[in-house]
Amino acid sequence: MAKKIGFEQKMSDLEKIVADLEGGELSLEDAVSHYQKGIKLHRDAQGMLNAMEKKIEAVTADGTFAPLEIKDGEKA
Repeated sequence: MAKKIGFEQKMSDLEKIVADLEGGELSLEDAVSHYQKGIKLHRDAQGMLNAMEKKIEAVTADGTFAPLEIKDGEKA
């Protein structure tokens, strides 16, 4: 079973990929592989942000939390 990676780790991994790509020392194959991984991390992180935004929107005016279920991989 794959271990879930949190938002902060995804962003850290994405920053490393960007630095590697900007370094200009990767082979073409490695650069394309890094790019693909970066796109997936970006999409995953954006999905997490969207899910958190939905949860924040679910907070009512009196400060109570209205339950909102968003499953992993589900678009918010």
